[in-house]
Amino acid sequence: MKQYTSKDRVEALMLVKIKDSWIENFNIFLEEAENYIDTFTGRNFKADTEASAKVYDGNGTKQLIIDDCVLIESISIYDGSTTEELDSDKFFTYPANATPKLRIEIGDEETSYFIRGQQNISVMAKWGYSVVPPKEIEFVASVIVAGMINYAYEHNSEVESESIDDYNVSYNRKEDWVKYERAKEILEKYKKISF
Repeated sequence: MKQYTSKDRVEALMLVKIKDSWIENFNIFLEEAENYIDTFTGRNFKADTEASAKVYDGNGTKQLIIDDCVLIESISIYDGSTTEELDSDKFFTYPANATPKLRIEIGDEETSYFIRGQQNISVMAKWGYSVVPPKEIEFVASVIVAGMINYAYEHNSEVESESIDDYNVSYNRKEDWVKYERAKEILEKYKKISF
């Protein structure tokens, strides 16, 4: 579980106390909310703590678009017979002063481009949008989990309800439905655009 939110945050949002005996259900709802957020946006909002490799197709240019990451440990380029590992001073990541990193540019004269090929570029990185989920994503996760809890225990008095994947959310007060509508707007804003 990624911990996009916590029991304390959901309790503060709902203005109720969640019983300790109900923690297992809370964790199930939280995991489902995280999966929904990640699937809807196409992102992972809590970066991996360990680096792992992903492969990309070389495009014959100095720039390579990559998945969201917070840190690149190494880049290897396979030219068909040998593999060259780029030293960290031979490439730049962009955006320069923010995360997630979305693009790599070779800044070395010796290695002038990402050699064209299929799955010949290996990037070792800590993949994800940020080290700690953005506050807006914490809010979204809290609102979704609160809605799941409301549906599970109080859906007879719901004002509004909606399905999210295999779960339903409901909100008993109009102001809670407004929070849910705001949460949906936030998710749209973070949606990854794929080319």
